[in-house]
Amino acid sequence: MIPRLCGAEYLGEYRIFLTFEDGKRGVIDLRDELWGEIFEPLRDVGLFRRFRFDAELDTIVWPTGADLSPEYLYENAVTDEPRPAVDSAAEQPFFPVSKVRVRAADTGHTFRRHWAVVSDDTREIFSIVTEDYRLVSNLRAYGLGHRAFALVFGGDAAARLKVFNVTMPATRSWAHMDLTAEGLEFAPVDKDPWLPFLRVTNSYNRSRALAFTVGVCRSICTNGMIFGEQSLKLKVTHATDVDIERRVVEAFAHRRFDVAGCRDKLDKLTRLSVPAERFLAGILEILDVKPPAELPRNAARRDGWLRLGPCLRGLGDKYCKELGATAYALLNAATEYARDSNAPLMNPARVDALQFRCGSWVDKVLKRYGPALASRPVVDFRPGSMNAAGRLAAWAVGPEQSDR
Repeated sequence: MIPRLCGAEYLGEYRIFLTFEDGKRGVIDLRDELWGEIFEPLRDVGLFRRFRFDAELDTIVWPTGADLSPEYLYENAVTDEPRPAVDSAAEQPFFPVSKVRVRAADTGHTFRRHWAVVSDDTREIFSIVTEDYRLVSNLRAYGLGHRAFALVFGGDAAARLKVFNVTMPATRSWAHMDLTAEGLEFAPVDKDPWLPFLRVTNSYNRSRALAFTVGVCRSICTNGMIFGEQSLKLKVTHATDVDIERRVVEAFAHRRFDVAGCRDKLDKLTRLSVPAERFLAGILEILDVKPPAELPRNAARRDGWLRLGPCLRGLGDKYCKELGATAYALLNAATEYARDSNAPLMNPARVDALQFRCGSWVDKVLKRYGPALASRPVVDFRPGSMNAAGRLAAWAVGPEQSDR
């Protein structure tokens, strides 16, 4: 019995990406198969791309009345997805997932318009969707991200991509997949190399759009430094009427990451001098974290606020010693906190937003202090609120006294 088709996506020219209920995914190229009275009109690419997936027939059909048997599609679909390089299978999110019809357990009745997104290894159900929902596996999402990265940095750079970090909850319902292109480092600051970076975001429970970010990150600790305005980004919905491949090409084909501009921004940050006693306040400003007036009564939140001050102070001390008392060191401390989903008051859902917040802070600060740096080698910078920093510091020393 041939597994049922559950998704079809146009890739360009005469190529279609197919997904079947048994987890098989592949591309079928019909360039040399459009012969005869029914299929010859489809040589017009504009007409060819107007196919749709028919859930009742379990195949793809065209407005002309042409269709192909599910058996033919299954036998001729060829897998051509690039495989990501990973160090540990335990950390990789590329497990098989399928979109299957919802059936009643007692009668076996099939609900024609309702489907379940399930993991093939555990049969866990991630979400219930309609037939119009396009399932994009993490592997497929990676393949699209690989294409975006290659368009920006070139095919040779894309061939060097390797997974260095995955942010994924225990439910595996969504993931941020971070990759770097090793061997392509550049050093805007002495002994502090950076390298090209790709982030792919995907979800199986409709909590996040399919998203791609191309930029650079700091290679020593791979702490997820993402520049706000310089990063190249694209978000796409999981709707079947969205041509994802075309959207990726349109978003990235004619764009290049401004490495020289990035290096210039980092250099300017090293020329913003920050007093060591201002580091905690500065980190809070970058993350836009505002301590409450009093410690929360909730035990978990209370414990998080008590531990946050020592955590951020430790990161500030670490980077101040390593990189000097500058805004560049301050930013690195903030981004290391932002990537650690186990840090106080952090969780995986906040990682992406906080990292982009760090990048946006760079643009905001340099817009304000850039003119002064044009005429002076070093500019004094006093970020953040000392009241907020003092509150955290007081809680860390003696939370009982701070409640009085």
